[in-house]
Amino acid sequence: MSRPGWELYDLPGGPVFGHDGNTIGQSAVLRVDPGRDVAVAVLTNGGDRKPLMKEILGRVVEPPAEPGHGPVAFLGDDGQGRARYLHTGRSDVRAAGRTTPSLTRA
Repeated sequence: MSRPGWELYDLPGGPVFGHDGNTIGQSAVLRVDPGRDVAVAVLTNGGDRKPLMKEILGRVVEPPAEPGHGPVAFLGDDGQGRARYLHTGRSDVRAAGRTTPSLTRA
């Protein structure tokens, strides 16, 4: 799943635009700073991606241009009319009224 379109970040050093995308176990961010002729793409395939992306983007562009909040999807049925999984780039299983990380794929 990915968000449609581009985002524009109005930063003190000038505008930066970018796009974020996620699918099962994979995430990507792209930032373009046309005022400095700089572009950066970060592609990940596992683990906690946000600290890595923030570190790289903070060094290349500016910390206002950190990874956005990706899309979520509610999947499956827990038998009580509620979603069994919350998909945020990986599937988190509903357990005892809360959501816990799981390696289970939706």
